[in-house]
Amino acid sequence: MSFRSSCTNDRFVTLDNGPILANGGASIFRGLNYSRFLELPRTVTFDFEFIAGRPIAPAGYEYVSTSISTDGKGLFLFTQKLLKDRVLGAFRNAGGAIFPNTSMNAEARFKLIVLYNGTATEIDLPPLDITFPICDLFCDGRILLAGARCRWRGTDDFDRNGVIFDPATGQISRILLGDGIANLSIDENDRIWVSYFDEGVFGNFGWNHPGPPGPGAGGLVCFADDGKELWAFNGPENSAFIGDCYAFNAQREERWAYVYSDFDLCSVDGNFRSEILSGVSVSGSSAFAVADQGFLFSSQYREPTNTFHLLQRNGQSLGRPQSVIGRLPDRNWIDRCQLAGRGAWMHVINDDGWFATDFSAQLA
Repeated sequence: MSFRSSCTNDRFVTLDNGPILANGGASIFRGLNYSRFLELPRTVTFDFEFIAGRPIAPAGYEYVSTSISTDGKGLFLFTQKLLKDRVLGAFRNAGGAIFPNTSMNAEARFKLIVLYNGTATEIDLPPLDITFPICDLFCDGRILLAGARCRWRGTDDFDRNGVIFDPATGQISRILLGDGIANLSIDENDRIWVSYFDEGVFGNFGWNHPGPPGPGAGGLVCFADDGKELWAFNGPENSAFIGDCYAFNAQREERWAYVYSDFDLCSVDGNFRSEILSGVSVSGSSAFAVADQGFLFSSQYREPTNTFHLLQRNGQSLGRPQSVIGRLPDRNWIDRCQLAGRGAWMHVINDDGWFATDFSAQLA
């Protein structure tokens, strides 16, 4: 399992022996090396603006996770008190390795608070058994929740880890989205796009051995809202291969993925036409933002999390990365946080709230 940067899109739970990621790897929550940070060039900085504080947990509930929807809404998920450890639970296998649970033994109730343009909308969700949940919104108001992990036990016996809920009607459906979900989004046609990390691609929890390859074998997969697989990046029609999708930036009309093993960028349009952009020269970033003029990547391996990298774009050519320093209001450190790129916006979510910046002005 490949490790990720300390400021990642990974969901984690703190146990007695440290944080455990949804992808099964031990988290690298490095403290910032302040002396090293102060040696970095500080001539280029950019500021994140405060969007909103984390919503107060509804009575009887506690905070679980945050997702940023494809259209830029803040999705804050809460579950019943005392059940968070089940939602973000882990187990130790016979070899001593720790892995996340793929489902809960008993269902828990959830509430979703959607923040957008200063307005908060609270939505009651039905009891669910999914773990390490990721959320997005359909154009018609339905809600997608997906558990990041999924176990195969036998033919027709596997975790259907995708949940589609309609708050207007109360209707709920379950679909298979596969193991090893790194990120997801919903496009303008209400199709579901899912990116996978390496365990989803190569198989775990019964997928690929002894069971069949799971949906994650496609690396980046598009599903209809009934769970039918419409397209997968990894396949005979594509000479490139995604072994691990480190970061994913989705808009309604276009999707970009930053993929291993060569850390290339690939774009996919609504007609499943893909294009590879090589020469990124940035390794191990967990999030990136996209504009016509270029890209903004989060910190690389072993870099302070305040460090970002600007890459100018000229057609199919990319310039050399330029290191820049991101600052929160009052120049607070960007540390122990979650990052998400949506279009030209880079989002930071931490204990102090939700912050974002449109980086395209840096490329003007």
